[in-house]
Amino acid sequence: MLELELNKILKLRSYPNYQVEELTETDDKGVERKIIIITFVPPSISDASGLDNVDTEPKYIEIRGEVNEVTRKVKIVKVEIIEGSRRRKLDETELQLWAEYVIGGE
Repeated sequence: MLELELNKILKLRSYPNYQVEELTETDDKGVERKIIIITFVPPSISDASGLDNVDTEPKYIEIRGEVNEVTRKVKIVKVEIIEGSRRRKLDETELQLWAEYVIGGE
């Protein structure tokens, strides 16, 4: 999957539709690793179109990454669109446009 610079990921905190959490997880062997969870809530169809009552259920995108603290890079390991109780995984091709925005969005 993709690798992005940690500082660019952390800058997403300043955008209103993003939430960035830094967590520490411990695996079965007792090894700790730093995890980043990015939640992006896109504008609803109603908000984007100006029409009323177009949306069915709110949706958001959850991006999970593992932090390499030596290189200060985040390896994206899982991306899902979550809509109500439904989850759909995104592949790297679908994630590429978002990544280009994050990389170039300075």
